[in-house]
Amino acid sequence: MQEKIKLTYILLFLMISFPAFSQVENLTVRHPVYDYLRMLENKGILEYASLSDIPFSRGEITDFLKAARENSSKLNSLEINSLEKYEKEFGIASVDNAVIFHSESDSNAIFFNRLLSDNEKYIYHYQDSSSAVSIIPLAEIDYKHEFTENTDRYYLTGSIGGRIYGTISDHVGYNLQV
Repeated sequence: MQEKIKLTYILLFLMISFPAFSQVENLTVRHPVYDYLRMLENKGILEYASLSDIPFSRGEITDFLKAARENSSKLNSLEINSLEKYEKEFGIASVDNAVIFHSESDSNAIFFNRLLSDNEKYIYHYQDSSSAVSIIPLAEIDYKHEFTENTDRYYLTGSIGGRIYGTISDHVGYNLQV
C-alpha cells in the first residue's frame, strides 16, 4: 500500500513538472494558404519549415507569411498579389473589416458600398489582445457537364455554410465549419 502511495506521488510530481502548452487555433487543412506555403517551400523561402506537420496555427502561418515578405524579391507579381491577400486575411497588413453585426473592434457595415469592396467580410468579428472570434460565410457553386453517348447532362450544385473560429484568452483555440 505504501508503495502505491509513493508511486502516485512520483507520477503526480512528474505530471506537474512538465510544462503545459496552451492550445492555439489551428487552420483547417483545406485552407488555400497551404498551397501557397508549398509554393514558398519549393522556392526555398521557407527553408526551415516542414509542411508535413500541417495543420499549423494562425500564428505559425503569420510567421511564414512574414518570411515570404522578407524574401519578396524571389516572388513574381502574381505571387506578391497572393501574399498581399493572405497578409490581409491573417492580420499582418492593415485592412478594414466589413461586418454584418457590429462589435467593439469592427463597426463598418457590410451593406451597400462595402459589399463589393476589398474589405475582409465577416458576419461577426471581434479581436482584442488575447481573444478573438470570427464568423464568416462560406458558399460554393459548381457547374459540371457530363457527356454520354446519347445525351449531355448539366449539373449545377452548390453549398452554403459558415465557419466560426478564434481564440479564448490565448489558451483555447477553436474552429468549427458547417
